[in-house]
Amino acid sequence: SEGERIIVQVGNRERFEGALIRAGRRLPQIESALRESEIPTELGRLPFIESSFTTSARSSVGAAGPWQ
Repeated sequence: SEGERIIVQVGNRERFEGALIRAGRRLPQIESALRESEIPTELGRLPFIESSFTTSARSSVGAAGPWQ
């Protein structure tokens, strides 16, 4: 509809593919833990944005890991 825009970021195909592979190994465990804690399982998708499921990720303020 009018006023809606789709924003895309090009050049990240390899990074996203790697994230999908890493997520395939970790996401079932993450979702299980979230369900057990009665937390929405959609939150398990945040590492796609935060770190691409990279365990060695570091933020500019010192947070570490996929959830940083």
